[in-house]
Amino acid sequence: MDDNSVSSLVALDNAVEAVAARVTPAVVNVAVTSRVTGEEAGDDDSQDSGGQIPQGAIPPEFRKFFGPMGRGQNPQGQIEHGIGSGIIISPDGYIVTNNHVVDGATQVRVTLNDRRVFNAKVVGVDKLNDLAVIKINANNLTTVAWGDSTKLHPGQTVLAFGSPFGYFQFSVTRGIVSALDRPNPYTDDPRKPGDYIQTDAAINPGNSGGPLVDAHGELV
Repeated sequence: MDDNSVSSLVALDNAVEAVAARVTPAVVNVAVTSRVTGEEAGDDDSQDSGGQIPQGAIPPEFRKFFGPMGRGQNPQGQIEHGIGSGIIISPDGYIVTNNHVVDGATQVRVTLNDRRVFNAKVVGVDKLNDLAVIKINANNLTTVAWGDSTKLHPGQTVLAFGSPFGYFQFSVTRGIVSALDRPNPYTDDPRKPGDYIQTDAAINPGNSGGPLVDAHGELV
């Protein structure tokens, strides 16, 4: 096929590659160790699947969409390992992720795009909005700029970044804004807000906490 017949697709590919190259260095993997009680360990009725999808990779309300989930526990069921993603928002090591990724954590370890690993501490959480801020001791880190989600429109291109399943780090998927202002999907607390962005960009287990960015590479 000649260049003219595929020029539009090539231009789209080039644009997506440019956004991905800009955002990827700011995406991190978040690995969490937590200690659970015997009662909490028995809450999940799924069978251990060898830890392929560790507990904490996806919130309980959405696990039914991904099938059985392994818990990654020790034989006594007291230690739990989870994985997620995050996005660096300041050069001195502040990172945004989901609260459910770090909830109850006794240890949080962050792996950067360049494979450096840091211990992290949780510095703030917003449980209703399922957000958390964690901090690592590092400087001169690549960050992603904040966008304005109120200016989104259905049909706009968005990219989702993360480290799905904890094994395949720093992936990117492309989609569109399918709808806006979706209501609260949670059933455990009616106070949790809605206004969700619906997208058809693939969101894999382990992407929790990773960024959704617009065509300018800004966090929405």
